[in-house]
Amino acid sequence: PLLRDLPGIRSLELELGARTSSYSTGQDVKTYKVLASWEPFSWMRARGGYNRAERAPNLSELYATPSGSSNIGQTPNDPCRNVANAFPGPTPGTTLNNSDTTDPAIRAKLQALCKAQIEYWGTSFSDFHADPDNWNLAGGGTLVVGNPLLRNEKADTWTAGVAFSSPFAHPLLARWTATADWYEARVSNPIEVATTTQVVNGCFNINGLNPDFTMNDPQAYCEKIERDTATGQILRVYNTFTNQNKLVIRGIDLATRWSAPLSDMGFESAPGTLSVNVAANVLLNQIQFYGGDVTGDYAGYNGASKLSTATTFSYNWARNRVSLNWDHRKGTKVPTSFAAAAQANNLTTAPTVQQNALFVGYPSADMFSLTAGTRIGRVGASVTINNLFDQKPDTGGYDSRDPMKGLGSFSPFSDLVGRRYSINLSMDF
Repeated sequence: PLLRDLPGIRSLELELGARTSSYSTGQDVKTYKVLASWEPFSWMRARGGYNRAERAPNLSELYATPSGSSNIGQTPNDPCRNVANAFPGPTPGTTLNNSDTTDPAIRAKLQALCKAQIEYWGTSFSDFHADPDNWNLAGGGTLVVGNPLLRNEKADTWTAGVAFSSPFAHPLLARWTATADWYEARVSNPIEVATTTQVVNGCFNINGLNPDFTMNDPQAYCEKIERDTATGQILRVYNTFTNQNKLVIRGIDLATRWSAPLSDMGFESAPGTLSVNVAANVLLNQIQFYGGDVTGDYAGYNGASKLSTATTFSYNWARNRVSLNWDHRKGTKVPTSFAAAAQANNLTTAPTVQQNALFVGYPSADMFSLTAGTRIGRVGASVTINNLFDQKPDTGGYDSRDPMKGLGSFSPFSDLVGRRYSINLSMDF
């Protein structure tokens, strides 16, 4: 504590901390924090602070040998193919090698890059070299590989907020509390795997990162696409761990709690207490990398919901309790697969994240669970029903042209299991 019991300052506190670490892999890590709180009244406290965190890359991120991964295993869409509806070119939904939609000058640069990529892996006598205008071979897989040149990722977090406890003496208001906190987290050099989409789009200038269509592109993406030297088709894309520019997340956390005995609500003979807890997160921004030094705000897309809440209604009496939990997640859109307006024809120089008109987004979701518990002596017992109403998983993230309407493409933000029951027993010793 710095000050206490002064006019306008019931309490003023400051917390400082620092730590340094050294790793055998060669990284030095320094972290520190500054936190402060000010209580002007008994029912209000303002708080805020700054925190620097740093993480050194782990051994897998540094030295992993090429291996498959089901988490990021994407089938590459090859812009060297001449086929409609396969890859975003100057007109979304077309390939760059399509003579109907691609400027001849751009198409010539593309074909030269496709040839150079095949030759990089060993030959100039492939099927693509023989007939580039009509070549159409799909295929390819992905492999994850480590990167010994990774740098530490660093995070700077700022917070500012206020906490309230009820200043009212009325029994229905006396137990009310609330908090509101703003936060901003800035991560520099975040360590992530460069996805197949990032590699292919970066190499072939879909997001404006290789305007000259050169094999030696600025991000070294083109050399990560291995091609069959006989057919020319993609064999595999090497997804390396990289320091991906930056990540900035801003938002507001809100929480409130209210409780009151039933006897104070006019039910004089009724035992127990009712309570309501609500926690909410409002996502303001999620700015992240999608190629080179280009970033975009993904708030409201895919997993970055702009609003999520968790609400619990509880009734406690004696040594018994019943609670109903309600989780809500606002729906999100699917961004364009290349995270920008088509850039291959150099129409713009500042790509922006936008909704992919060809894909269905992820709907809002509500999930309920019910828990009942009691204590008998030293033994505690509870029963929980998850997905109380046996809600079926939503579809989402599928191509709107799919005649099956996304059959089997379940939203990862839905419950895929269905209603289920669990029993918990505990004992104090």
